[in-house]
Amino acid sequence: MDEHAPIKNRVIKNNQVPFMNGSLRRAINVKHMYRRIFDKYRTSANWEMYRIHRNHVVQLRTTCAKD
Repeated sequence: MDEHAPIKNRVIKNNQVPFMNGSLRRAINVKHMYRRIFDKYRTSANWEMYRIHRNHVVQLRTTCAKD
């Protein structure tokens, strides 16, 4: 049976951090979007956009974690 239809293994993710909110989640998604764009088109302008949004996520994360 396993050779025909093997059992799939799933990874259970940990719980979210307590300071996760909508603005931080959206900022992370935008950061990932710019990272995918940079991976597809490796230009210095795309890297700058990714870097700006990466730093913005870090800044949001530190301010949300303090609250």
